[in-house]
Formats: sequence, structure tokens, C-alpha cells
Amino acid sequence: MWDRVNKRLKDPLPGDLYRELPMLLISAYNKEAPQQALVQAVKPGAAKKTKQEYYRCPVYKYPSRSDNNWIFDVRLPVAEDDAYWRMRGVALLGTTD
Repeated sequence: MWDRVNKRLKDPLPGDLYRELPMLLISAYNKEAPQQALVQAVKPGAAKKTKQEYYRCPVYKYPSRSDNNWIFDVRLPVAEDDAYWRMRGVALLGTTD
């Protein structure tokens, strides 16, 4: 389940197997090309962010989680440790059919 206030993954309600995630912007880049530093504007007086943890979430074409259906991994912000979400089998699916 997505926490819209804190903009991170959170535990779903009991019995809740599938939830939609807000739309993701996915783009490709060339690993061999030199990368430009990403610059983020910060408003004056804005509080510094605390260390952000991420879950490396697998994305599959279909609910059948196999190497043949795996597409890529996406980093999702979380408050818990990466292992917390892996042990729960959290994954993104292209379709639930």
C-alpha cells in the first residue's frame, strides 16, 4: 500500500493482496555514457531530509514470479529495512490476470 502523505511504501490492510501504486516515470539511460550530476532545488529554510531507505522491488509482467516474467527492479522509498519487504514478498505486477 502506498502512503500518499509520507510518499513511501507501507503495510497493507489485512487480506489486501493487490493495490495500485501511483504512476511511475521510467526511463532508460546508457550506463557507459558519463553521467551528469542531478541537481535538486531546495527551498530556503527547508529542513534537511533524514537518511532515506529504499526497497529494491522486483517488477514482473504477470503474477507468476519467475525469471521469465521479471522485467527490472525499482527503488521504492520505505521506513523499514529492505529485508522487511522481501520477507513479505512485495513486488510490482504489470497485470493481476
